[in-house]
Amino acid sequence: MKTSAQQSWEPGESDLQRARQHLYGFLAAALLNRPDPQMLEGLLSEPAMAALQTAFPGHPAAARLVRLAAAYRQGDQAAEEFLLDYEALFRVPGDAYTHPYESAYLGAGERDQPIGRPSLNAGRLRMVVAAYQSQGLSPSEDFDEPPDHIGVQLDFMSCLCGMAVEALDAEDTHRVLELLAAQESFLRQHLLAWGGDCLTKVERSAATELYSCLAGLGKSFLAQELEDHRH
Repeated sequence: MKTSAQQSWEPGESDLQRARQHLYGFLAAALLNRPDPQMLEGLLSEPAMAALQTAFPGHPAAARLVRLAAAYRQGDQAAEEFLLDYEALFRVPGDAYTHPYESAYLGAGERDQPIGRPSLNAGRLRMVVAAYQSQGLSPSEDFDEPPDHIGVQLDFMSCLCGMAVEALDAEDTHRVLELLAAQESFLRQHLLAWGGDCLTKVERSAATELYSCLAGLGKSFLAQELEDHRH
């Protein structure tokens, strides 16, 4: 990427931001939404799997997920198993529950409450919400989870990348710099500081290949993001 003093960008910057937008969005949708037939139809579609193979060439979890998706589209895999796994991982306190909130990893709570939802750290929540609001965003009104949910943070990064694409296409250098700085700040202060640990728990606790593969891919993506943002 060229410096701000040059006020221009490498030709591939818009494509990079768009690719990151789609990957963040894919992972957000997978971790935020109950796996009903409509959601799974899009998540496990042939175009989605082709894009995943392009994004993760040779990744074992991507290959496994492609095979699972084909089996699901052929009717050889029941959606009910995915739903039970999703509920156990993200909704119902129990042995498989993963505490999908930043507060459980960067704030007090999880160590004192190994089963059940952690005590939410108000300071952490305010920081996360302030980051969303700085870009005029907030979780939808019908979303019933705390705003530091990993899926919401992934979705926020998808939005930031999408806005960067628009700014790049408009050649709005000031806005591009602002959005890249917002991405850097949010990743360092929030998502990269705990997301990998959370996805490791999902991968280990998942009862289905769907969520173990999604978590494995998410871990790889965040690890690459960490490497790319290391100075």
